[in-house]
Amino acid sequence: MHVVTKEEENWDEEKIKNIHFCFSSKYPDLKLNYKMLSTNDLLTGVDEYLQADKIDMLALTTSKRNIFMRMFKPSIPRKMLYHSSIPLFVLRG
Repeated sequence: MHVVTKEEENWDEEKIKNIHFCFSSKYPDLKLNYKMLSTNDLLTGVDEYLQADKIDMLALTTSKRNIFMRMFKPSIPRKMLYHSSIPLFVLRG
């Protein structure tokens, strides 16, 4: 399962469909679903989605951030690490 939110990056349905097509063509046996979440509170929205759809693991990516961003605005993967109770797979990007 791949969850995409609109908070940090400007994703659209076409871009997600292309990613889905790429994964489906490379890994035809992989069951892949996606859903765009529209929420004001990212952590709560993702957590509710994970519980409602009984997701087993969440995969997130990181991006390079300067020292001030790291100190004053923690990254989404770091917030999810302490917020969610499911396993978290973080890919360094």
